[in-house]
Amino acid sequence: MHIGRVDEYDISRLLLYFSMSQVPKDVDIESATLTFYIKRASSWHKNEITPYVISEEWSPERVTWNTMPLYDRNTYDYTPNSWQPALYEFDITNIVQNWYNGDLTNFGLIFIGQESIDCTYLKVLTDLKHICSPRVTVTYFKKSCSGSTRFVEEMQELDTCDTFNYALQNDTSLTKTVTYMVENTGFSAVTVKLQISPNGLVFADDYKDVIIQPGDITYLTPYIFAKYTRIGIMNINTGDTSSVKVWYQAQI
Repeated sequence: MHIGRVDEYDISRLLLYFSMSQVPKDVDIESATLTFYIKRASSWHKNEITPYVISEEWSPERVTWNTMPLYDRNTYDYTPNSWQPALYEFDITNIVQNWYNGDLTNFGLIFIGQESIDCTYLKVLTDLKHICSPRVTVTYFKKSCSGSTRFVEEMQELDTCDTFNYALQNDTSLTKTVTYMVENTGFSAVTVKLQISPNGLVFADDYKDVIIQPGDITYLTPYIFAKYTRIGIMNINTGDTSSVKVWYQAQI
């Protein structure tokens, strides 16, 4: 979908909600980032987009331009300029901290681009099952801990095909403990493997592949240390389709 203005008859905004329920109680949030993939950007102007805090309830099934929820223009975070297809990262630490501490109610975010000039738009990948789907990464640590251990967690949903489909890679260079949990949420058996890389460009298989039956869940941990790791999934039987959930959990 688009964010921004194509012309006076085509202006779009993106509304996004994600739950905070997976963040445990009694922690300090160190950072929070939102990443999504820009598929295309208009080339005539700088394409600034800004995430603002939504201040009332809304429903994805019923929201339209005329029923768009109210938002707070005084509460926003980092605004990147985008010119070309790439993964872009928003620093939403202040917003997530306010949600977690109860200073703001979590109704989600609205992303607004430049809307006064034609051809100032971005096309954003919003398919939640794509390898470049939007994702939120929250880093936190327990308030009661005297040490510096922090916990990082991410979750992605992927569809399978007859060749390996890969989740987004993770930088594990400073992690103490890493575990991937993979759940087969589809109806066909899948093969899962963990890969490692020195530079995020070339990857080698780590240890051995694992078969996951429909409805089952398994874990994979790196056998060999490397700077980057990622999960790959593939159908066992040609022509089958399935889907998986991949959790990345690490202590740093």
